[in-house]
Amino acid sequence: VGSGGLKRLALTGLDSSMAREVFYNASRWVLYGAISKHMLSSSEDGSSERFATRFAAGFLCGVVGSLAANPFDLIRVRQQSMALEGMRGAPSVIREVLSNRGSSFFTLYSGWQVNCVRAGLFTGGSMMSYELVKSELNVLRDGKEDFWTHTVAGGAMGIVGTLLYMPADAVRTAIYNQSARGVHVDVKTAALVASHIYQTGGLARFWRGTLPAAARTVPACTLFPVAMEQSRSLLGLDYF
Repeated sequence: VGSGGLKRLALTGLDSSMAREVFYNASRWVLYGAISKHMLSSSEDGSSERFATRFAAGFLCGVVGSLAANPFDLIRVRQQSMALEGMRGAPSVIREVLSNRGSSFFTLYSGWQVNCVRAGLFTGGSMMSYELVKSELNVLRDGKEDFWTHTVAGGAMGIVGTLLYMPADAVRTAIYNQSARGVHVDVKTAALVASHIYQTGGLARFWRGTLPAAARTVPACTLFPVAMEQSRSLLGLDYF
């Protein structure tokens, strides 16, 4: 903040973050509604089966959303790592990445494997917890579903999702930093990175930075479902 002010702190990576959210959230929410209904209709009605089915549906949708948004994730991390040098727009960073020797469009998918795992864990945990918390609140409140139901359920999905994605996020950040130095990234690289993180800090190292991550994720997960659910209500549609 001291070298760049609040403007740099607030706006660094904003363009790539917004593009990422559009691609990621649109794909995962639209797909989850269809996939979860299909999977739940063909499964048993027990709570454990519904728990696992919702998580599996969310994981699958997270993977698809991650593939759509991966280039924006990579660019955003690059922008943030360059923040001390000054603010860089996404187009400028993309041109720099692609201008490196041996680079191609697929360079923007560097680290996609761990990114898919991260998105799958986050979406599986968050969507599952959102539906289950909302369902429990509806029971406790005699079927009354409103703004407060969606706010509490959204906060819960943010907390659960953050705790689940942090290990993969730690690996992903390290991978992106290696990719920036020209290191080829594959599954073996991800495994070596994860092993190094564990050896240098144990399991707790994977959850390092959880509070700052939650400070970003929880408000977003609280606001987005509320806006989505209320928009559906205004349009005369059933709640999600």
